[in-house]
Amino acid sequence: MRNDALDRTRLERAQASVTLLNGALQLVTLRAEEESLRHDKISATIRARSGSTELLARVAQLERELEQKNRIIAELERTRDIDALTGTMNRNGFERHYPQEWNRCSNGQQEIALIFIDLDRFKTINDTYDHSIGDAALTAAGTQIIRSMRRAGEIAARFGGDEFVVVLPNGTISDAAILSERIRIGIASLDLPFGEKHISFTASVGFASAFPHLGGGPQSLVQVADAAVKLAKEQGGNTSITIDQSTGEPLVVETTSLQAGASRRATQGARGR
Repeated sequence: MRNDALDRTRLERAQASVTLLNGALQLVTLRAEEESLRHDKISATIRARSGSTELLARVAQLERELEQKNRIIAELERTRDIDALTGTMNRNGFERHYPQEWNRCSNGQQEIALIFIDLDRFKTINDTYDHSIGDAALTAAGTQIIRSMRRAGEIAARFGGDEFVVVLPNGTISDAAILSERIRIGIASLDLPFGEKHISFTASVGFASAFPHLGGGPQSLVQVADAAVKLAKEQGGNTSITIDQSTGEPLVVETTSLQAGASRRATQGARGR
């Protein structure tokens, strides 16, 4: 990787860290103000029992201020997990929400699936054109991933750089295979204008599923899905792969039809590693 690309990655990480820190400080300040308002309200409510009109008005005012602070806190908590460039969750949001979904599926003895998406030859796009096109590609990919999701509760996040991850709570390996292909085909159809040119790109997709109540931890599924997307990259990209966890063999998803609503199936990969 060239020095400018390394510098850009470091800058993005530093900016993300500063944003998270600022958001955390804002939340701490607001929560302290909220706690102070709650104490004031309790105190005023007790004194208002004397029937003082002034004190009753003060209680009503404190209730309005508390409601406003709670709305601001809720919005800050929501936006601190959002990647501003792509509209997906950020890495911080993924690392907070994914373990929660894992535990919820474990308690309900339900399956959970993960999909990793890695844009193919993204560095070449940045090097050949400029970073604004790279940013446009990331934004378009994030939008396409979100549009591809159909099931309630699914979470899309930017995992870092040009990598994305999708969490499918209660999702089966078949659900992940279908969504993986929908995402892959959708990204391959994107067309970014650049002067008189049009730039297209593809993505490598790896997916896996697990039953959390049978053992292991959330990181174990991340490792399997990450290994699958690396295999997809090794096979030239623009493909969706999972790994048979009993044999370690890659299974390549073959799209039986590109028509909307067509069924898709995961079959033993005819392509070698």
